[in-house]
Amino acid sequence: MATNEKIKTHGSSTTVKRALGSSIVVKFQIILGSITYPLDRALFGRRVAKYEHLQIRQCSFHGGKDFLSTATKAMETLGDLDRQLHDSLLQAPYEFWDEPAASGRHRVNMWTFKQHCGIGPAWLLWKEQGMITCMVYTYFRDQLLYGGSSIPFKRVSRNSITDMLNARIRDWLEEHHFPHDLAICFPVSGKQGTSSGNGNGHSA
Repeated sequence: MATNEKIKTHGSSTTVKRALGSSIVVKFQIILGSITYPLDRALFGRRVAKYEHLQIRQCSFHGGKDFLSTATKAMETLGDLDRQLHDSLLQAPYEFWDEPAASGRHRVNMWTFKQHCGIGPAWLLWKEQGMITCMVYTYFRDQLLYGGSSIPFKRVSRNSITDMLNARIRDWLEEHHFPHDLAICFPVSGKQGTSSGNGNGHSA
């Protein structure tokens, strides 16, 4: 499946670099995120109003029947693969929804803000594996920005922050035997098999 090429058409490998950037940019992103959160929530509410809703403990999914069916399978699979990450998602008010416009307005195939992720079409071509990838990305991103292990106020380079996030996601995908074409959507400096050019398909 050449889905990585489809994802490439919607974003570049610098997307997370631009979004996380230097420590100053990360500070700004956290502050800005707290300011724009009510607006993002309002837009999210309008987005998902037309959808059906699936609640699994505190975690919610919004979409059509196919999307919710994929979500159910994805959570079952994630529980088998990584019970700790699975339970962490279910113990917090994460919101995941079908976001057909993610590749338009947001330039990439994912729209994310704190504990929220709109999943674009290219990821859904991978069925539950694509959805799990988006959930893992959202969780690790939030841990980096807002969790106890957050490093936003340390002086680290732009590449270091990007590599830290991408490496965590990519290592998880490889450890759990996800397709190589999914793993290389998260390039890490100096690591073999990294996609070149514009190929992330995810947004911070």
